[in-house]
Amino acid sequence: KGIRIVDASSEEKLKQSIKEVSEETIKSINNMSVMKKLTLRSIVLLNKLSDISYLLIGTIPDLKLKIQSGIKYGGYNPSFNYVISGRTGSLLHEIGHAINKNKNFFTRIPLRLKIVSSLVLTPLAILTAMFHKKENNNPENKTFLTKTKDFVKERIGLTIAVLSLLSLVEEVLASLRAFKFTEKSKLMTEAIKKEHNKILLMAFGTYVADAAILTGMAKTAVWVKNKVTGDK
Repeated sequence: KGIRIVDASSEEKLKQSIKEVSEETIKSINNMSVMKKLTLRSIVLLNKLSDISYLLIGTIPDLKLKIQSGIKYGGYNPSFNYVISGRTGSLLHEIGHAINKNKNFFTRIPLRLKIVSSLVLTPLAILTAMFHKKENNNPENKTFLTKTKDFVKERIGLTIAVLSLLSLVEEVLASLRAFKFTEKSKLMTEAIKKEHNKILLMAFGTYVADAAILTGMAKTAVWVKNKVTGDK
């Protein structure tokens, strides 16, 4: 269904890919409806605000480096339906994402959950935990929304961990497809298949580590903010 593979396997191709992807992204955004543009800008603003948590623990994420790293090592952009080819191990995994997104309604659900979780719910949870002021009223008099905010503030670590699981489900499914591609491949030797599967397992380990780091970072940022302001 119009899936495009962007080659970024060499330094020269990487630079060209960055240029092409940037130009196509800008063009696609310019062609969006007003409502889609507002939605996209709101998500970007939300993510920028959530970077406050990074600032509190002494580091600010570099978006340009993130984009370059994604292109260099591979990735999948569901909005524009292209797979970025970096290393072979990553390519099959990213194609797995593309198949999940394009196969049918049910296979794209985990990817949609991952996008909503990482771009909307996680930043919202971090901002809620940092700035929501819990009132010691009778719980029965509180609305569901207020109770939810209280829960997130008190259990930000658990909240981020659960939200991270939504992202990990999609990564697991993409990796399982990559494993199947490897097993069915007649071009790969057994040694290459073994190395490839090892890369997939290591890559999944980084996703788990990232989820743990994000959980710890969110808890630390909220703790620092509460110590500074005297909130509980």
